[in-house]
Amino acid sequence: DVVDPGELAANRAAALCAAGESEAAEKVITATALMVEMTPDMAYNRACCVIERGDWKEALSALDEAEALFTEQAVEHGETEEEVADDKIVYQVQRSYVKQRMGQLDAALEGYEAALRAKPSDAEVAAVASNNLFAVRGRESNMFDTAKKAKALNFDEAVEAKLTVPQRRVFALNRCLLALYMNKVKECTAALSKLEREFEGSELPVLVRAAVLAKDKQMDECTKLLHDYAKANPKQALRVKLTMAQIQ
Repeated sequence: DVVDPGELAANRAAALCAAGESEAAEKVITATALMVEMTPDMAYNRACCVIERGDWKEALSALDEAEALFTEQAVEHGETEEEVADDKIVYQVQRSYVKQRMGQLDAALEGYEAALRAKPSDAEVAAVASNNLFAVRGRESNMFDTAKKAKALNFDEAVEAKLTVPQRRVFALNRCLLALYMNKVKECTAALSKLEREFEGSELPVLVRAAVLAKDKQMDECTKLLHDYAKANPKQALRVKLTMAQIQ
């Protein structure tokens, strides 16, 4: 079979970016674009690389370019307006994430909510939008509304398998925090098992478990948990030690 160099470059760049090699990934796409025409997938993956390295202004420009290329190709392929609109939600979610990182929280919030109202067919896109919506709204007074809109935090294993390790970790953490903020201690405790698997060896699950104990007014157990972890992991327990100082 003939290998499409554009598709090969897009896939290789995606793998490099997921591995944290965003600059190398971008170089792959740039070099390939000198030989073949830039494809929507190449442009989108380049935008993801720019996002990964934190160049927010350039990321918005790269997303606009990728979306324009995608729209042009989709129209040429005869996709319906509804299909094009559905496929373009991913650009909206990524653009909202960039605005979130730029501190434009109202614009990011509006983008995430609009994406979820559109009910994207891609469960992964819905999950990312829901997760980021929760991250923006945080511990606000209307947490029940946030929980309702962030219901895609609970996605199935098929969707979870498509996520990167950092994404899975963020989702696991936010599931715990959402349950904790809504005083659902049992639900938070159940979610902790997945958090501990995703953050094996990290102090983060210990801090969340300590928060659960504190919320349940088990302060002696909370203090003991933090003390035991700090004693067993003296070199990586800075946040645990700071937490201990705050509750004593």
